Amino acid sequence: MKDQEAMNGYNWEKYTACTAEDYRKARATGDFSDSKGHCMLEGGELEIKCALNLAKIYLHTEPEGKVLDVASGSGYMAHCWKKLGFEVTGIELLQEGVALARDTYPDINFCQGDGTAPKKYFEHMKFNVVFIREFHPFTRIDDFDLQIRIIEDYLDIMHDGGVLIIDQSRRRDCPNLNMEKVRKVLSGANVKATPPLYFFPHKHLKITSRNKSLNKCLSRLTDIYSMVTKKYPVQLCLIHKCL
Repeated sequence: MKDQEAMNGYNWEKYTACTAEDYRKARATGDFSDSKGHCMLEGGELEIKCALNLAKIYLHTEPEGKVLDVASGSGYMAHCWKKLGFEVTGIELLQEGVALARDTYPDINFCQGDGTAPKKYFEHMKFNVVFIREFHPFTRIDDFDLQIRIIEDYLDIMHDGGVLIIDQSRRRDCPNLNMEKVRKVLSGANVKATPPLYFFPHKHLKITSRNKSLNKCLSRLTDIYSMVTKKYPVQLCLIHKCL
């Protein structure tokens, strides 16, 4: 990823060093406050339920079974998936994150590895859900061809009928994955992708197949709102590996 780091003018080595130190501190003290900038620490089940609800409405599927949590960090989101009844594996680049996650959630399988090369670690495994939330640098590089290659690699380690969930903070100060372009490039006979959607806390439970157009309108308004307020809403794209 060295060339990508140079292209984007972002010091990923510095970022990962800072993150590693925060993980070490959390593991030593039990204080996760410094990790908030790197990991989600609350509200995870609600966000996952939103994604599963959107999969049901837009893709007509209800995933269950094995989940791969990519860039699992402190392990919190993997824990939320497990609480919802899934069998979970987490992959994380930083050994400090893996150690913290294993200590905090010993009933979940966490492994250290590079999430941009999933087939290196899971060539002989298949998942029903792949969950990619704020996976840096994947969502923050300005290289769409590389992003598509990574997505296709994850589709290769999914069962037919599985769902790939990509979840990112829609920022204005750095590159984002172009989810609409992903939908156009990947959608075909064997793959179906949703348009970019947004997570609305506490409101997603009201979204039904009858008001999909309302959700689409709200998504557009949220995008405009984020431009004006500089706040970063959570944007989702769901990709179905059709049977």
